[in-house]
Amino acid sequence: MELEGELDLQGFLALNDAIRPGYQKIRGRVKIKSDADPETLEKLRQAVNAHCPVLDIISNPVPLELELVHETAEDAERVPSAG
Repeated sequence: MELEGELDLQGFLALNDAIRPGYQKIRGRVKIKSDADPETLEKLRQAVNAHCPVLDIISNPVPLELELVHETAEDAERVPSAG
């Protein structure tokens, strides 16, 4: 599988707030060796696309919850007591 995408670094590097930081377009190519006819391969492609979780999350908005857990250097150095 080959993937490539278009990303405007002005958004990613916060140089221009009008440009989103993510990819503007993603293209993929799957190479397959098969004796199957093109119609069968197209049916396979459609079935895979219909059930691919990665394609789904890229193509559709997914609710996301991010949590910030603040840990101090002192917290990180503490060793939990056994028992």
